[in-house]
Amino acid sequence: MKKIILLISFAAVASFASAQNNGHIVSFDGMDELKIGIGKVELEKLLKIKIEFKHIGKDERYTETINATYKGIPMEIDMMRSDEIVARLDGMRTSSPLFKTAEGIGVGSDQQTIINTYEKHLLIIDKETITLADADNLHSSIVFWMKDKKVVAIGSEPTAAFRDRE
Repeated sequence: MKKIILLISFAAVASFASAQNNGHIVSFDGMDELKIGIGKVELEKLLKIKIEFKHIGKDERYTETINATYKGIPMEIDMMRSDEIVARLDGMRTSSPLFKTAEGIGVGSDQQTIINTYEKHLLIIDKETITLADADNLHSSIVFWMKDKKVVAIGSEPTAAFRDRE
């Protein structure tokens, strides 16, 4: 009987620990429910806020960055003016350690771990960022912002080198 209780307790603790490690997922498509390309109205529903632009639709600028909170996590959200809708989600980033890639890479991970984890992928490494480009769609990327070879922020956005190419 003690063994059964011990096994049940162990399973419950392991399940809880696993759920705690799952957190929020960063992918080529976006971050959790925040997907690249969604419109302002859908984004407002997900963020539970009303977005007021300072520039989009008011002057010649095509992009605008807003600070928002998603499920209690501070984020920077890039919006881009669109012909079809007022604006669409063009990229996002956070410095929260709660967001990670499916492979577990996130804030606090080191540069060598990123290189080892994604050695068979297209990595663009420069002084401040490591960009993991989607080989099937070079317009999509996961970006790791680096300081002292450690991830300080993570996000999803169009690959800068391919942003304006079709």
